[in-house]
Amino acid sequence: MSSPTSTTTTILPRFDVTPLDVARKALELIDASPEFKYSGDPFVGCAYLRRDEDGNVTGEGDCLFGQALISLGVPVEYLDQQEGNGIETVLAHLETGESTPVPGGHLTYAQWAQDDEQAWGSDAVRGEVVAFIEGQE
Repeated sequence: MSSPTSTTTTILPRFDVTPLDVARKALELIDASPEFKYSGDPFVGCAYLRRDEDGNVTGEGDCLFGQALISLGVPVEYLDQQEGNGIETVLAHLETGESTPVPGGHLTYAQWAQDDEQAWGSDAVRGEVVAFIEGQE
């Protein structure tokens, strides 16, 4: 009698999080703290994850979208790999596994507006998140 052959399957990351989920969570965060201003390094730009003084990931979200993604259960390890990618690329990965833009709206300006330390509740940041949600519904 022969023994069964063992095979290994690699499973790509899959999360039960949609771009609309992320935008809605971001809107909740904005409405909870509209005066909050992201204070990341203006020379580096928005970072999804907070790091300590030694550069180690703390496990907390840093910018608006990092906080939204963490609170929705997206793993820290995945977000660490996505640092440097814009939010639209991350949302496309979540939805399709590819890096094509998500139809129905854009969130790029909301990400860059944070780099300029605009308050989350500003028309620039909140307005774009609301428009994205409306484009997805």
